[in-house]
Amino acid sequence: MILLVAGKPSYATSLEPEDGSQRQYYIGMRSGTGASDTITDKLAIENIARYGLRTRNNHALTLNIEPRFLRITSGVSDVLYESNRSKERELTSASTMETDFGLEVTSDGNATPNTENSAFWKTINSRQDAFTSEQVGQALSIPGLITSLPLEVGATAALNGLPSLPEMTLTVTEITDEWITADISASEHTQPVVLPVGADESEVTANLVESHGRIRINRDTGWLESLALFIEQAVHHGERTVPRHLLLYVTALPDDTATGENFLDLLRFSSSGLPTSLKDDPTTYEFEYTLPQVETKAPLNNTQPTDDIETLFPDRDQAIYRIDEGDNVLILRVPFNIEDHQTPGYASLSELTLTDAQGEKIEFPLLTTDVLQGVRNTDGVTIEIRLKPLGWNEVDWGAIHGVSATLAYRTYTVEEQLFIELADTPQEITRGEATAKTIPLESEPNQWRLVLENQQDQLMIDRSAGYKDINAFSTSRLYDSPLSLTEKSFLYGITDPLSWVMQLRLEGDPQRFPLIHVKYADVPEYVDVTFEPGLSARRLMD
Repeated sequence: MILLVAGKPSYATSLEPEDGSQRQYYIGMRSGTGASDTITDKLAIENIARYGLRTRNNHALTLNIEPRFLRITSGVSDVLYESNRSKERELTSASTMETDFGLEVTSDGNATPNTENSAFWKTINSRQDAFTSEQVGQALSIPGLITSLPLEVGATAALNGLPSLPEMTLTVTEITDEWITADISASEHTQPVVLPVGADESEVTANLVESHGRIRINRDTGWLESLALFIEQAVHHGERTVPRHLLLYVTALPDDTATGENFLDLLRFSSSGLPTSLKDDPTTYEFEYTLPQVETKAPLNNTQPTDDIETLFPDRDQAIYRIDEGDNVLILRVPFNIEDHQTPGYASLSELTLTDAQGEKIEFPLLTTDVLQGVRNTDGVTIEIRLKPLGWNEVDWGAIHGVSATLAYRTYTVEEQLFIELADTPQEITRGEATAKTIPLESEPNQWRLVLENQQDQLMIDRSAGYKDINAFSTSRLYDSPLSLTEKSFLYGITDPLSWVMQLRLEGDPQRFPLIHVKYADVPEYVDVTFEPGLSARRLMD
């Protein structure tokens, strides 16, 4: 639970939800020890839960929490938890969560789960890991309420109640009729915090080293909409000082979690725990990136797919669904009309309807895990959407006899074809909210970093150009930042769901690199699709 506790100036606005109101959240938390640029996960928690405001006593609140999904991934042995941690990777899903529980929030921002008679909490504690129930409780306490926030850009307020973290400062950066957005940074009053660790309930002291964060609040409902926070701490454990990297991510979800653009945030969280490159060895954990190899540039209008939905999806009556029971996944494929050198727009699942043999609607809670845009496979060029069951429910895939959906598809326009120089000094170009940078590597001749930071405006690799004199390699660590690419994308994504950050290492002997500036449409077009059954994975193997 995040509760803002601050003096309420005359320009502050109350942001308390109505009694009885509810909101569903995806919550991601990662924690590990080690340098931030080499960290791999020691603990990852993913949770989906519905929060409802039950009672209010002045600014003391009681919320009802209904857990719907929980996944805990424990990594290899950690110096803070080595007494009770397995060196094997393990995956634990809660399986008996019939009972919800409450969260008591005091007026000073402290949140305490009320877990009496909670089957959910009994499941967590059955793991015999002292750290697990403590940190799951922290993760579940993140979504919540803001009682007041200054309605003035640049104004600040104190933020208390973040789990295992010191007092932070909110600085308002944007105010609209719908949203208040603020950056989260360390407070000048920051003090060390005490963390419980290990089965013996010992404690360590942690000092804040670095923090980056952003939060967005819905002004109409008072509920938190999204939060991304990255913390670097120095943990003092005996005679050792250990760096600790912590990621907290929260996003509000529609009640039907299978739909919406939120899947992108879930994928970012999944990828944010991957190893990142070492600062002193930029080739570590790199992957070769394939650039287009066409010999000549195509005309400008050939780089852009049509924005006519009927032309983009002329064969949507041939869309199919497949069920892979081995991977427990529903796969949707929609034929898509796009050329090899063109970049697709942005598709997401807006509505999904499943029916049984009698044509009655089936209520299967599913979670979108992938949306692959313009993929070539055995069905030609398609948009492929993959969905898995939400939580611990058994899914009778054989009951599905009908699948229909509505896709939301954002088209874009190519505003300009341009180049960025590959020079002996850093270069930068900006188009709208998009920025491209090239940075020469001092220790390596004819090598550069290319960083693309995009939102609704995007600078992309021009796929109608030839790159035969350039080799490219991708890496997840930003050259000038403690944040990874996915973490930087998280921060941008608080205000723009289309945001992403990309970085390549280029090597060769070119003088400039071709890019295109595109701009996504403000609102998507909608495409209704009825899917026919395709061969299931089991039938393909038979």
